[in-house]
Amino acid sequence: MPDHTYRHDPMTGVWVVVSAARAATVRRDPGSLPELDGPCPFCPGAESETEATIAAHPARGPWQIRVVSNRYPALRPEVREVPRFTRGHARAAVGYHEILIESREHTADISSYALDHLVDVLRMIRERLAWLESRPGVRHVVVFRNRGVRSGSSQPHPHAQLAAVTVDVPEPRRRWEKAVEARRRDGATLLDTVLTRELAEHDRLVEVGDEAVSLCPFAPRYDHEVWVAPLRARGSFSAAGDDTLRGFAAVLQRAVRAALEVSGRCAYNLVWRLPPTSHRVDPAAFWYVEVIPRGGTTAGFELTTGTSLVAASPERSASAMRALAGQRARGTGAPSDIL
Repeated sequence: MPDHTYRHDPMTGVWVVVSAARAATVRRDPGSLPELDGPCPFCPGAESETEATIAAHPARGPWQIRVVSNRYPALRPEVREVPRFTRGHARAAVGYHEILIESREHTADISSYALDHLVDVLRMIRERLAWLESRPGVRHVVVFRNRGVRSGSSQPHPHAQLAAVTVDVPEPRRRWEKAVEARRRDGATLLDTVLTRELAEHDRLVEVGDEAVSLCPFAPRYDHEVWVAPLRARGSFSAAGDDTLRGFAAVLQRAVRAALEVSGRCAYNLVWRLPPTSHRVDPAAFWYVEVIPRGGTTAGFELTTGTSLVAASPERSASAMRALAGQRARGTGAPSDIL
């Protein structure tokens, strides 16, 4: 495929630009983790430094995973008044914002978790997502992880966040419109259509497991972006079965490792792509997770056009990640530079 291409993202309907010539201008900044001024409030023994525990695993004994309300929430469940002059143009930011503390270990992360522990983390996300989706008035629940300063994180201790919004938000709405359109046109979910193409072409595949697949998307918004998707499970992540979660966890963990090693970065985001809560059992509904290494910058082209400019082609990224997996299997080193 040519090194300079406009590419259409079927999930959003947005065009992106893939330009390999930009690779020479990309600064390979690995990023760093945030630094704390004092003790970590997410570590064992500091439970009084967070909001009260909402849920924990295990339910008895020392916690391994703990969920609390965000002390600095973007949304609150309480209805609050807004200034009179803004009525009609503003409303109280009603919703829920939770922190899922993933581990007792301050320096742990997805790439280092035992697989059983990562499965437990995903089960807790599933449990909290199901509860939030059932709340009256909630239109959409977002699930994400920020890891590293360049990802937007202010806390080095591994954690995920869930936020439930009670207004219509543009990115999920646009994605849902595309999902419904594709279902009507193709008679299958948009994810099924994408996976059928990717499995046939193979160029952008990273791994195909029993329950999940990882791939570099045809029209990425970020260099070395990876999607991890279930092969069969549809609807919302809250309905995923245990077998799906275990197979998904294994592929997700390897995808995170590969994306960070190939990109040379340590900062990244995980973003769950989910259907609106009112449509989570719709035939058009599906979910998947994006792994987004962070280290580049948004510059004038992106700001003025609203279009992503990507230097690493997804075909080359996927090839490098597959090679990395092969080198691990043979016990040799990782590629030193991929762009």
